[in-house]
Amino acid sequence: MATAKNESPTLFDRLGGVVALRAAVEEFYKRLLDDPKLYIMFEDVKMPLLKYHQLAFMKIAFSKIPDDLDVAELILQKHMRLFLNKGLNETHFDIVAQHFVETLHHLGIGNDLVNEAAGIIVPLRPVFQKGALLKLEQDKAKADGKASPVTTIVHDQTHHANEPTLIDRLGGNDMVKAAVKSLYERMLDDPMLEPFFESINLAQLKHHQISFLKIAFTQVPSDLDVTQYLGQTHARLIQEQGLNAMHFDRMLSHFANALIELNVSEGVIQEAASAIGAFRVVFEAKE
Repeated sequence: MATAKNESPTLFDRLGGVVALRAAVEEFYKRLLDDPKLYIMFEDVKMPLLKYHQLAFMKIAFSKIPDDLDVAELILQKHMRLFLNKGLNETHFDIVAQHFVETLHHLGIGNDLVNEAAGIIVPLRPVFQKGALLKLEQDKAKADGKASPVTTIVHDQTHHANEPTLIDRLGGNDMVKAAVKSLYERMLDDPMLEPFFESINLAQLKHHQISFLKIAFTQVPSDLDVTQYLGQTHARLIQEQGLNAMHFDRMLSHFANALIELNVSEGVIQEAASAIGAFRVVFEAKE
């Protein structure tokens, strides 16, 4: 007779879940910023956004990496400017990995779990070796007076009109409308979020939400300060009803679940969540 098979807890769960990993991210970046060999890598970087992306990455790396997500390629592209402009290499990776291990020890994580987590991170070292080699190729090309062979890679990080946008990869406008519909159904059923929608014209709100996501998932106009815009439009809720980052995280979780329900791939869901998660900073002050 067949028995139900219980899924084993993921490494993410065994490390303590989102609360423990959020604390780890905070301690981790404190150590990186205090390291004289690394702090230059964080100049002109929006730390709240970087921390959010790091936490999102850990959630994936320590649970299950989607089949359609090439982690090595993602990291190479995300760090390309640091490789080419600031000389990021495998030596820096080794220092970062050591800080990560020390962070987990500092938070009281057992040796077995620390070693298991390190075993997932350390295999990414070749990405940083490859980045360093690309830097050498660029420098050699410049010295020889030739076009850099890396230029194409750098340009690929920016949006081109003939490339599918995130909204295209999500499934187009109809999918966004369906996601917004599901999102608001979930939020209105959530006792923590429902009070924020009292006396609100939901039809109009959904229309604005769809318009906003169309912008966020394509290309934000250079003259639009999204953080300032969101701060202004949510000012009353933040000041009078205590809207904060905890509510934002709950909303983002509902949005991700709405996309899961619509059979969007995990890689695209993470990309969409990262695009929205960039604006968490608007709500953090009141947390």
